[in-house]
Amino acid sequence: MLISDLIEEIEALKRANRDVDVKIALTVGWQRKVELENQREGSRNVVWYWQGEATGKLPPFTASVDAALQLLGAVCGRFVGGISWVGDKDEKLATVSIVGHKYCHASTPALALCATALRIKQSHLNDD
Repeated sequence: MLISDLIEEIEALKRANRDVDVKIALTVGWQRKVELENQREGSRNVVWYWQGEATGKLPPFTASVDAALQLLGAVCGRFVGGISWVGDKDEKLATVSIVGHKYCHASTPALALCATALRIKQSHLNDD
């Protein structure tokens, strides 16, 4: 999947999505190992690794502002920016601005932070 496609998917979401969390993680360098726990029942255990260390569960990037900020920090290191949002029961809009990068908009602050992190990741890949 292209990063631009994933960014578009995030910008179109109305709420957090664990499948998108997985796509984000794999895009930015997380690795996963699937272990079968009981072959008869077909149960499995997924262990996530970040920079070679097992982390247990994958952070909820699209649901948590804290997890999305950690994602942003992992992608671009130190950053300066801001988050704003407007919301009522019918429509929500969050905007993230990071100095030196384009504004990103999504339905929630966490989603907008995720889209921003991926745009920065994409710009780093284009610079190489």
